[in-house]
Amino acid sequence: MTRMASCARLALALLVVPISSCGGVTARSGDAGADGDADADADADSDTDSDTDSDSDTDSDSDSDSDSDADGDVDGDGDADGDADGDCADCEEIECCDDPYGRGRGPGCTSLATDEFNCGACGEPCDELETCTDGECACPVEAAGIAECGGVCMDVSEDPANCGDCEVVCEEGTECAGGECIPEECVDVNCGEGSTCCRDPWGQGQAGCTSLLQDPENCGECDTSCGPAGMCENGECLCYQDPGALECDGRCVYSLTDPDDCGECGVECPDEAPRCINGDCTTCDEQGLDDCDLPYCVNLDWDAQNCGTCDNVCGGQTPYCALGDCVSCESQGLDDCDLGYCVNLDGDQGHCGDCDVACGEGTPMCSQGDCVSCGSLGYLDCGGYCVYFRIDPNNCGGCNIRCALGEQCVDGECEAGECDEVCQWQVCCESPWGGDEPGCTDMNSDPSNCGECGNDCGGAGSCSYGECDCNVQPGVVETCEGECTYLGGDENCGDCGNACQGETPRCFNYECSSCEAVGLNECGYENCVNFYWDNQNCGGCANGCPAERPHCWQGECTTCAAQERLDCGDGYCVEQRTDRNNCGGCDVECPDGEQCVGGQCGEGECAEACGGGVCCNAPWGGEERGCTDMNWDPWNCGDCGNTCGDAGGCNYGECTCNLVDGEIVMCNGLCVSLSSPQNCGSCGNVCGAGTPRCINHTCTTCQAQGMDDCGGAYCTYVLGDNQNCGQCGRVCPAGSLYCNQGSCVPCADVGFDDCGGTYCTSTQSDYWNCGACGQSCSLNQSCVAGQCVSN
Repeated sequence: MTRMASCARLALALLVVPISSCGGVTARSGDAGADGDADADADADSDTDSDTDSDSDTDSDSDSDSDSDADGDVDGDGDADGDADGDCADCEEIECCDDPYGRGRGPGCTSLATDEFNCGACGEPCDELETCTDGECACPVEAAGIAECGGVCMDVSEDPANCGDCEVVCEEGTECAGGECIPEECVDVNCGEGSTCCRDPWGQGQAGCTSLLQDPENCGECDTSCGPAGMCENGECLCYQDPGALECDGRCVYSLTDPDDCGECGVECPDEAPRCINGDCTTCDEQGLDDCDLPYCVNLDWDAQNCGTCDNVCGGQTPYCALGDCVSCESQGLDDCDLGYCVNLDGDQGHCGDCDVACGEGTPMCSQGDCVSCGSLGYLDCGGYCVYFRIDPNNCGGCNIRCALGEQCVDGECEAGECDEVCQWQVCCESPWGGDEPGCTDMNSDPSNCGECGNDCGGAGSCSYGECDCNVQPGVVETCEGECTYLGGDENCGDCGNACQGETPRCFNYECSSCEAVGLNECGYENCVNFYWDNQNCGGCANGCPAERPHCWQGECTTCAAQERLDCGDGYCVEQRTDRNNCGGCDVECPDGEQCVGGQCGEGECAEACGGGVCCNAPWGGEERGCTDMNWDPWNCGDCGNTCGDAGGCNYGECTCNLVDGEIVMCNGLCVSLSSPQNCGSCGNVCGAGTPRCINHTCTTCQAQGMDDCGGAYCTYVLGDNQNCGQCGRVCPAGSLYCNQGSCVPCADVGFDDCGGTYCTSTQSDYWNCGACGQSCSLNQSCVAGQCVSN
């Protein structure tokens, strides 16, 4: 590089220093001598030489020769010699550039192979984040948080458009931090190891830390919900093994209730049927319920938030809703406890025996008003809750052992069915309860499918928790040669091996007799014949009804039309108002869980399996849900919850009022009983607090009539009431269901049978337990003298 070029670059670098000559004397301001420097001698410096240039050496030139003085550098280039071109005179093999490595010190030597401000050539800087390698600008892709995206070097650790990697764009409301898109709310939240900050992990409206391995609302990553029927295990969503739980588009839904996936994935309920109930799109009205502009259906008869009408909230002294009226807890045999709702002190764990007594650890269960342990009642303690592990599908055989969809918990083991129908907490078998069509059944109690589909306990056996049992009843059911045998059959009549023959070939009431002796007829068949209803023996043996009058009705051949019934070609007249296989017409079959009522298929409101009936929340006016027949139940007439009133009757699903002078009368257009406390003896005569009961059309008290008031709707005799035996609230337990003079005694002591239910019965006349417990009659049959006979 020439001296002239060096001088020019120095002038550019100094800018404010005027250059009058180059190679001669450079005049400077502030110099005390005539030569412009700061000393006072004639040669403009402080030594004894005679140079007059602007440097501090002893010669008169301005280059960087070796001098012997020790003065400092005054040429402004920052080096220790006297030239004006920085260190460039020593560059040799490397290049001299104006600003090596961007330090702002002026010209100097640099390597164009590595200098990011002079890469490959002077004045060629690299872009931000790039490095200079072999004279070329490049992105250090191996560096943490750096990536080349579209030919541009990016900091992907904080770039919201390239977060963690190229083209990974953070959604609105998130920021890029550490190469991950996180919610804006989480920027200042520090979570411990194994925990991640999400926007609202626990529904509290604020950011917080959670485990993406277990949180079902943030599974695997924030805001990834497993759905209402899902759980999160190791960061992956799994569906609960509950009936109706399905995986739809990565979310677990309850297809029995989800209007967006009703019955199966993608089935969205339309506006005209917006509710999903038991996997079918319907309306609240079709279920006998009300909408009330809520996301679910409500029963105005029992909903304390919508009692009688929508938004009518019960409270204060009348917090309980009963049949659409807000009533006091005491009127229902319950207690208020100043809670604003009613509790049962006999069975409420939080208020056991007394309002202020809560059952706790070790004794978490409330039984008859006492806190007891789970084990004392045959239950299992699962984290402070008692579960019946023998039948609980969520705790089958042990805590938190769940049965899969299509399985049932049977005697503590998960068992599968043999067909695909979804059956709530039951399973599908080909012959439920001995029937001919596949359907849902309970393998804990079905003697035809005991413990597993197809395992038949036999005609005299019963099924208890999935195991066949022979309930030996002396003279009724005995073990004959190792097998459970019903002693009402012709081969074992009244005793093992006692076969009926000769003049008494039939077994009736456990004794050998004849058909004629029991009002039936012997026509040479295996069974006795009823001349009243038998089409082949109508009015007499072998008297078959002709084609024009093919049906036998009270001993005469007639037509179905004459009986106002249907002829569906199977040899029988069909009562289309009640026949669930021919409901309103031939071959119109009601689905499982529905009943034929007034010629229309109708559903219940709860999930209990009821054979030919349906489940309602208050069958026959009771307080517990159960099975009923909506053709005849005046509290559930035609629809669950449709009450006919205290004096109304239900006939084929329609309310009727049978007026009886002096007892059933019309009051303001309604059918009422003059024995009711609201109309006692006359219309509108309401019994008051002092005499709350209406007995013999007179307002009085239970005590005045020699009875007891146990808080229910009726007076009771505690000497004979098995729900209040000896004292109010004392319920006779299984095995001793009969209340005799205030003491619970076995049914057998009073000539009845205990069939594992809640009352004593007679197997001589009980349709559901005819001849033996659990042995039910078929449709169009009645139980007569312990035998199922055709009507």
